[in-house]
Amino acid sequence: MTSNAISEIWYTRCPIPTPVGLAAQLGYLEETFRKDGVTLNSIIDSPDRDVCQSYFDHTLGWSFRHGANLPPIRARSEGIVDFMRNRVERAGFSAFVE
Repeated sequence: MTSNAISEIWYTRCPIPTPVGLAAQLGYLEETFRKDGVTLNSIIDSPDRDVCQSYFDHTLGWSFRHGANLPPIRARSEGIVDFMRNRVERAGFSAFVE
């Protein structure tokens, strides 16, 4: 890892069955990030209320979510656009994440 690499990343997902949900439940997500020295944290499982609120307002840095469009649309309508700038760069892959 480089000196500017992140040490932890947060994720969340809609409560409906999704590929990300299945990968998280089976431990694949955690295992994949751990190989690169990154701790994977669940936004919805956090005891911190501000972290949990990020599911709706997308204010938590280095986070991604998989699911429906309503929370990102709501966040953007309230003027919160920084969630579009959170980037995940791993193994040559770079993508904007909501």
